[in-house]
Amino acid sequence: MGTTLVTVIYARELHLLRLQAVSISKYLGPSVEVHSIIIIANGPNQAALRRTILRKVVPLYGRFTTRVIVMLGEELLAESLTGSGWHTQQVIKLEVARKISTPSYLVLDAKNHLVRPLDYVDLFAPDGRIYASILGRTSMEEYLKFSLVATGAVYDDDASTAFSCTTPSLLDTSIVMSLLAYLETNDVLPLSLIMRYPQQEATEFFLYFGHALATNTFDARHTRRMKIDRTIWGDSEAEDNVSLDQVSMDPTIKVMGLHRRGLLARDEGGLSQIATVLRDRALFSSTHRAIRFLKRARAEVDGKRRPLLDLLPDL
Repeated sequence: MGTTLVTVIYARELHLLRLQAVSISKYLGPSVEVHSIIIIANGPNQAALRRTILRKVVPLYGRFTTRVIVMLGEELLAESLTGSGWHTQQVIKLEVARKISTPSYLVLDAKNHLVRPLDYVDLFAPDGRIYASILGRTSMEEYLKFSLVATGAVYDDDASTAFSCTTPSLLDTSIVMSLLAYLETNDVLPLSLIMRYPQQEATEFFLYFGHALATNTFDARHTRRMKIDRTIWGDSEAEDNVSLDQVSMDPTIKVMGLHRRGLLARDEGGLSQIATVLRDRALFSSTHRAIRFLKRARAEVDGKRRPLLDLLPDL
């Protein structure tokens, strides 16, 4: 039955989504049976954003173009949940399971870009279980603890070596559906409220992890391994440079993340470093074109460049 790809997108991430589409067209291997690619327009003016994605982004998916579906985030959200921020995005990533017919789905953010061939063996173990990226001790430990409590799991040494709370993340659809049913029927706060509980918050992937632990399905459906992605977060230039080096030289790294903070934190030299990696990974024909793209993407996420919903430059 294959798998489904899901990306939640805001208007100020259109450049990043375009690059993601190009990278999927180039690097998603034929061994990954893609049933559909779901793009979810989030934030204000979702209908306009959807129209722009259909015109300016969907054609960039190449051989996958006919499998792309563009949905509105508001179609997936309960009426009680308003806004379009981080919490809303997390809820959507779980609620979309109700629209998915494949046994698994790969959750992406617009910041995620394939930099090497991504094949079935990168996502699934030989026995068919999902590869689950692990973190070791997480800096978001309070989020993890609250998520485990909300799902009835126990925080112990096994749980403290947590399932990654960042994209890309491959989820078992049946576990997500079971989680949603649990939250709806077991006197637990609704998902939309759990995400905004005073002083304590959950994350979508920690809730998934906790429910899988509580129902004894995590090890049955997953096998743990180290992450195959690196993200330019913008919190530490030294750490980001290490990540760039790993993206450039480590053949096990298949996905690079360009977080908006990472784009905003880089000076001209720092952008040139990212551009060189993008050129070397054949996502751009030259460093100059990659730098031009990065500057436009940075201005867009910073709000200094109005999202051009009808006029986006070619990559």
